[in-house]
Amino acid sequence: MRDILITKFREIIVPQIMNEFRTIRPEDMRTKHWYAEFALYDMRADIVPLTPEQLTINTIHDRNSLYVKVSGFQMTFQASAYARILFFGMHGHGEISMKVETFEFEVQPQLREDGKYNALTYSVPTLNIHVNAGDINIHHLTIGFLPSWLLDPIANLVIHNCQSAINAFTNELVTMIKKILDEHKNDIPDQVELPNTQLSASLSFPNVPTLYDDRVEIPFDGTIFFTKDGYDPTQDHANPMPSFDASDPNNIQFFINQHVLKTDIATAKKMNLRFEITKDLIEPFHLPDDVFTVKYFGLLFPYLSCHYDSNVPIKISLGVDRDLETGVTFTQGGMAGKFSPNLQIFAGNDLAFTLRMTAGFTAAIDFKVNDKTSFAHGALNTVTLDSVIFEKGTVEDSDLPDLVKHFEEIVYGAIKSTSNIILDYGVTIPVIPLFNGIFKIDLEMIYMKFMNEYLQVSFTLDIHQKIKMWKALQKLKGLRTVSKLQDLLKPKESCNIGNSKLM
Repeated sequence: MRDILITKFREIIVPQIMNEFRTIRPEDMRTKHWYAEFALYDMRADIVPLTPEQLTINTIHDRNSLYVKVSGFQMTFQASAYARILFFGMHGHGEISMKVETFEFEVQPQLREDGKYNALTYSVPTLNIHVNAGDINIHHLTIGFLPSWLLDPIANLVIHNCQSAINAFTNELVTMIKKILDEHKNDIPDQVELPNTQLSASLSFPNVPTLYDDRVEIPFDGTIFFTKDGYDPTQDHANPMPSFDASDPNNIQFFINQHVLKTDIATAKKMNLRFEITKDLIEPFHLPDDVFTVKYFGLLFPYLSCHYDSNVPIKISLGVDRDLETGVTFTQGGMAGKFSPNLQIFAGNDLAFTLRMTAGFTAAIDFKVNDKTSFAHGALNTVTLDSVIFEKGTVEDSDLPDLVKHFEEIVYGAIKSTSNIILDYGVTIPVIPLFNGIFKIDLEMIYMKFMNEYLQVSFTLDIHQKIKMWKALQKLKGLRTVSKLQDLLKPKESCNIGNSKLM
């Protein structure tokens, strides 16, 4: 949210840093002669409010740093004054004006070596405050009836003490800046529990946010794990992938590495996660009859009809087989690999039998959005079945493994044609409701595309939606998977004072 960050630095962080200049306290100044004594003491600093033109904020990609420069701002020091001429002593008031030619510093984000996995700290490798001696002046001085020219001897001392105070303040300011940044950084939880599951997602940072001239990129681990087992993100297991697509017109881009899917599958295996498939899956096709009954499943598994009436409902419990191989990769425009389902077939409430197999496949998949609903379309290009295993329940036997072995082309053709009918119609995927629910934003359109080893997701938000999304991310209770988050600032959204950094 680069435009949000620019506003935050301009309106909150930099003004608070500038406010620290009010803590500058030059030492009391005193000159003493046998006939006279002059003093300025108890000096109190103030600053003249900045104008937008005085502030420049840029990101420097080569150093992955944020650069801030304040030019030509004015300070004043109010002081108590005292003078003694022979036997006459008088008190008064003095005002010193000082112009700071430049105040500039850089900030670099760093991962903390202790504490939370995604806790950031900051270094300040560069900090300079430049004041010309000629820009320090006694602006006003009144001590009783004495003319101000009598106090000219103290002018050099004023310049010296003010410059010394600035030098001492410069050494302290690094610590002050780090403290202010810590106060205003937005903490994201290390991990979040996925609602209504025993799973969590790691939001730890594999690396620090990367600062570009036109955007900020934030990496998230994204690993899915069993909550009670915990997860230690000691290294980034994902292969490198792009983190920005200049041809994508949307201003929020996510890049989800296939490593996230790998951890999904591994966790689903470990906890025996299962999904129920019923007639609701094919309801959108408006078939003339209910095919999730023994009447139709008995055509594939004839022994079912020997045990149950034809109108007994069928439901399927789908899981990832713990013993057979599963490995799926993202490809350009689709997916490929091996998937080993564990299918428990229920007739009524009885476990009729279990079917285990390894299916090799390649598929082309694209995504479309219609009326705020996302659909996955595509085509199953190739399919193979290996290790078809039948395990009895109330049904003792099946000819399916032998049929697959002896009639491969017919079986594979039937699987492809059935799958392609479903994929051609489109499978609803609840991406927009998911984003709307998590980030509290009214998302209407979304772009998704499979690339080699990653999934690219993007959409466009206005400034108000970005603020809502960022606030929701900070207090997140559940997130599916995020591997790369970035925000491209459009030229029409840019601010004339420069760029800002993610906090």
